[in-house]
Amino acid sequence: MERKIPLDPRAKVRLRWIEHYEKVSKKISPTCRYFGISRGTFYPWYHRYMRFGVDGLKNKSSRPHKICYQIPKVSWLRFSCYGSNGITEPSRMSYYIKQKYNWFVSKTTIHKLYQEHGVNRLRYKKKWQRYPQLYSKEAPGDRVQVDVKFIDKIARQGKRYYQFTAIDDCTRFRVLRIYDHHSVKSATDFVEQ
Repeated sequence: MERKIPLDPRAKVRLRWIEHYEKVSKKISPTCRYFGISRGTFYPWYHRYMRFGVDGLKNKSSRPHKICYQIPKVSWLRFSCYGSNGITEPSRMSYYIKQKYNWFVSKTTIHKLYQEHGVNRLRYKKKWQRYPQLYSKEAPGDRVQVDVKFIDKIARQGKRYYQFTAIDDCTRFRVLRIYDHHSVKSATDFVEQ
């Protein structure tokens, strides 16, 4: 004796639609209104029932029939394009593939492929120093930083004063002068003195 596979709950509901159509209403529009579904939903399931019987009402797999896996080239491209470190970000790899090979691969797909092939992180990554480094020259006077700023505390009767500051990078020796004009003449005079 043949054993029947039990229907899942969704297939039972679809079978109720068709039984109601065939036995009670004999019209599709009232059946769809009664169950709160559209005619576009009812017709495909009815045609599948007519063709395959009760087994046609079961859900089929939504997996694509053909899956194209030409994308693993991405992990090889990562290291071959830019030397030993390769292209790090998926967005840059997506742009590179679009420019070089004229085919589009999204950043998300590239990141998933990196993870799948174990290349999502670079092995030899520099550890950046998080503290500021002071730059300095070996001999005094090799490099001098010059800055000008407006001083409002000593300004009187609408007259402006400007502070010219020079700092030597080697000795950190600082020179200040105050001028009443912010001009090329004042700057050259400050540098000469």
